[in-house]
Amino acid sequence: MKLKYLVLIFPLLLASSCQKADKYFDGIYITGTDTRSVLRYYVDEGEQLTIPVSASASSRTDEPVEVIFAVDFSLVEEYNSRFGAEAIALPKEAFSLSGTTVVIQAGEYVSQTVNIEIDDVSNLTEAQQYVVPCKIERIVGDYDLIPGSDVVFVSVTRILNTQSTRVTSSNNFAVEFPQTDRYENCTQFTMEGRFYGTYSDLATLIGAEGIFMIRLGGGSGAYGMQLLTKGDIYFMNVERFWTNNTWYHIAAVFDGASSFLYANGELIASLGTPIGMLDLTRNTQWNAPHPDFRDGGALGVAGGYKSSPRPLNGYVSEVRMWTTARSAEQIANNMCDLNDPTRQEGLAGYWKFDGTDILQEGDDGYVAGYTRIKDQSGQGNHLWRVQTTSTSQSFLDIKCPSTW
Repeated sequence: MKLKYLVLIFPLLLASSCQKADKYFDGIYITGTDTRSVLRYYVDEGEQLTIPVSASASSRTDEPVEVIFAVDFSLVEEYNSRFGAEAIALPKEAFSLSGTTVVIQAGEYVSQTVNIEIDDVSNLTEAQQYVVPCKIERIVGDYDLIPGSDVVFVSVTRILNTQSTRVTSSNNFAVEFPQTDRYENCTQFTMEGRFYGTYSDLATLIGAEGIFMIRLGGGSGAYGMQLLTKGDIYFMNVERFWTNNTWYHIAAVFDGASSFLYANGELIASLGTPIGMLDLTRNTQWNAPHPDFRDGGALGVAGGYKSSPRPLNGYVSEVRMWTTARSAEQIANNMCDLNDPTRQEGLAGYWKFDGTDILQEGDDGYVAGYTRIKDQSGQGNHLWRVQTTSTSQSFLDIKCPSTW
């Protein structure tokens, strides 16, 4: 069997980090929880995981210290509350523990490990996040537990097998925003999606021109990822970030005062943007694909502006927009799929691009001769295919997450 490696690295701390912890509180903690309390794993069918867990002391111990671990599924609700997740307990038949007791020997900082073995994921739902809360139940010895460092949450998600939609200069998309206060005065906004492909000079991933937009710039990836707001007054540039023909989950968040750019669930840039609000109905840079489509007020996916197609030549998947400022945890927890989208607070548009969501004759919003991608949020903001009236589409089988 193959071992699926961590997507987010969980380091075993060395003596220097333990000495640092000694400045704050002398005691015992789960190794690594002073910097990160979540271990996030993705595993495919047929693969197994071995997850080591150990205990650390904030200073060298004078005597052996016995530490007893336990799995406590009553903490799943706490995990969801803290990290904006919708995880459920990993079924007991899907994992096992190699033991529950470890010892930090006299004069040492770190114990040996116990292993959480993920044995069989064949019965797990794809893209559903499962969690195993592992805690220190008891310490035998003259040491206290360091508050807040007694639990590590092991997150396990079965890799999703799905499809993505081909995008080119003649195959990109836009959504028209209704003229309502909901989109004219956005004090918070998030847009996100998964993208793969190449570009030559500029390529728009998602956004509204002159308002809030993520693009690739600089030619052949030289300048990497860019986030532009308010007529380009505020501009973030992450140099040499993009690698052609590599899958990325990209998200941009506006919270009313600042903007944040994420890649694969990790913050890569932020900037103060004191613009108060975004008016998404004032984008006038789209060629209307249909007479019923008002010229302006659009958010686009993968190019299609009047001045230049700015195409991304590749594939897109799982594109969403929100009228809320999504947290880093919410972004990281939902990169591949979204549970029960019609009940998600602030979700204003959700397009899976998986080949199953093209509106057909008889569907609400269907227009004969035009490709429209169904909005899964329930808000009715269906995407239009911009550049052509052709209804043919091309798809690619993918896994999520793929190797980032």
